[in-house]
Amino acid sequence: MLHILNSNADGCGETSQQQQRDETTDQTQCSEQENVCGRQTETDLETQQQGARKKQVRRKRTRSAEQTSQGPEDIDSLQQDYIPDHLSSDNDSSDDEFKGRYKDFVLEKFLRDPKFEIGMKFESRAQFKSVVTEHGIRMGKPVWTSKNEPTRVRAKCREPCKWFVFASIEKTLGTKDLVVKTLHDVHETCSHAWKNKNITAKWLSDRYVERIRSNNNLSTRELRQTVHENYQAEVSKHVAAKAKILAIEKIKGSAESQYKKIWQYCEEIKRTHPGSTMEVMFTPFREPGCNLRFMRMYCCLGPLKKGFKDGCRPILCLDGCHIKGRYPGQLLTAIAVDPNNGLWPVAWVAVEKEATEQWRWFLTLLSGDLEIQNQGHYTFMSDQQKGLDRALAEVLPNSEHRYCVQHMYRNFKKKYPGLGLKDRLWHIASTTTVEHFNQALDDLEAYDKEAHAWVKKGPHPRHWCKAFFSKHTQCDMLVNNLCESFNAHILEARDQPIISMMEAIREYLMERIQKRRAAMEKYKLDGGPLIREIVEERVKRAAQWEITWNSGSGYQAKGPRGAQFVVDLDKNECTCNLWALSGIPCSHAIAALHRAKKDPYKMLANCYHREVFFTIYDNVLQPINGDIQWPQSDMLELDPPASVTQSGRPKKARKRDVTEGKDHDKRLRKRIVIHCRKCGGIGHNAKTCKNPPKSSTEQQPSQQPPPTGQPCNQQQHEAPTKRQRVRLHFIITFSLFVTFFCDLKCFL
Repeated sequence: MLHILNSNADGCGETSQQQQRDETTDQTQCSEQENVCGRQTETDLETQQQGARKKQVRRKRTRSAEQTSQGPEDIDSLQQDYIPDHLSSDNDSSDDEFKGRYKDFVLEKFLRDPKFEIGMKFESRAQFKSVVTEHGIRMGKPVWTSKNEPTRVRAKCREPCKWFVFASIEKTLGTKDLVVKTLHDVHETCSHAWKNKNITAKWLSDRYVERIRSNNNLSTRELRQTVHENYQAEVSKHVAAKAKILAIEKIKGSAESQYKKIWQYCEEIKRTHPGSTMEVMFTPFREPGCNLRFMRMYCCLGPLKKGFKDGCRPILCLDGCHIKGRYPGQLLTAIAVDPNNGLWPVAWVAVEKEATEQWRWFLTLLSGDLEIQNQGHYTFMSDQQKGLDRALAEVLPNSEHRYCVQHMYRNFKKKYPGLGLKDRLWHIASTTTVEHFNQALDDLEAYDKEAHAWVKKGPHPRHWCKAFFSKHTQCDMLVNNLCESFNAHILEARDQPIISMMEAIREYLMERIQKRRAAMEKYKLDGGPLIREIVEERVKRAAQWEITWNSGSGYQAKGPRGAQFVVDLDKNECTCNLWALSGIPCSHAIAALHRAKKDPYKMLANCYHREVFFTIYDNVLQPINGDIQWPQSDMLELDPPASVTQSGRPKKARKRDVTEGKDHDKRLRKRIVIHCRKCGGIGHNAKTCKNPPKSSTEQQPSQQPPPTGQPCNQQQHEAPTKRQRVRLHFIITFSLFVTFFCDLKCFL
């Protein structure tokens, strides 16, 4: 065969040679053309590169000039191109292999368009289930998880809707990420779910925790209305209330966990407020399976203690108020008086109840903090709390104890109401001399002897009448309004767990001190605004007094109804004793000062001066860290006190008297009086009655005569109430029902 191929080559020699010559000529021509084109291409590339270099040089010069002229604003714009380190990845990352197949879940994108996609990747099973819940809530559909296993999860909509999504772990990824593999993302036959079971208390607490943080008083009604507007869904009162409780626990921690952090909180307060006293009492014995239980907590911050010693008058108002919440108790407070007759809290204590033992513990710690040695120099005012008289007599027997006249009048009014008696009792308490006190007492006896006997039998006048008050305190207050005002300001705090309550009180006082100090810096006059109001009122009354001068420091003031007093400007005294009791010139002294051409505001006692105010309010409270940074303590953790659940709805507001409060006019309106048919009492019904039933012998016969034509011995029956009619109807219906079934059984 090779041979054949050679003979053929010899026969076609000339033809093949001619073809070879033609191919050689064509190749020569193409090579020349390629050389020419190559030289042209190289020339063009060199020209383009030179132009690009010139453009880069011009751009650099332009950028440097712009940076020099415009400053850091353009530098910030250049920094926008910077890629942070945490966004960079290695070139050999294994995720590039699956980049086109799987998509990472992006929450922001899903919130804008709550839809699933094939290949969507979730980091955990919990995240996938929460996204399914979010989809059902935002779309208003009743979706639920039908399969929930460690490696796969299936969610679907309520029958007959065909919507479903299935996700499972992709083994090729080598992770625990769930990937959406099957999806039918169209809701076909299901309607809008107004009562969506996906909206749980936990979901609500997570969604609205920040709103509740900014507004602790957000009511359940407002929360339900917000959910209705945002998601077109209805939420029950129970779910909304539970969601609020969960949100508050997330914000402030649970009540139980706060008792375990009490020692750390005390250490943080002592660290940030030098000189503070934080005392905690706990049960002496440990219960089986429990830690020591919390009992009491005393707090006296160093700046408040120093402020009282620097300029406050030696008088303290004592009061107690209720601690609400899961672990109720009592909050005992000690409030001082600042130069503007405002409140300056000194100490407070949370106790289990208000009794002599608790007051004794509080007063013992308080007297030690204030270093009370001369007990007769200090005065205490109270509302005659339970056990306080006895505790004061034991701890501070030589101190003065005043009673709030407002609380005394409420007890007086229960037996002796009327405007005339009210005015006479207050007039007796306001008298500033013993002679005027006896005269006012005789006036009351002439008006009502029984009321006069009640006053004589009551507390000694040294507790409630100005004529018997000590003069060195320079405070003539008759009411304990400072404590009442403080209790009203911390009303929301008293509904919180122990540490949250203490922190709310401290934050309120920290802000209050700052605001009052800033307001006083703008007030350039001598004496505070409240003190000047008192002086202005007495200036008006000073016009009624006629002044006679003895050319020395003595002045005689003669006024209406033959009243006459002596004023000594050198001793700052008036025989009415009001100037010495309050430290503020009385109307007789102001009339004498006008005669002497002196400014009454210059005659105020030193405790009212502007400099003393700043001396007290320079003692500011300091901020503290969060509980994560609190110092550790070696003390054992405490459990909450043994709580006793009280019957009835938790009380949020104090029961006000009919004569007090802003809604006084509404309280005076005629209302329906409820009578109990079980015991005959007023104010409750038979269902809530706790009294023993009234016996038949105690029931008085009716005083109304029998109707005409009816025998006297015939008993008169009242018409049955609605409750009785309903009960009778139920009994009859039930009897007929039972009889019917018995007959039916016999028949069968």
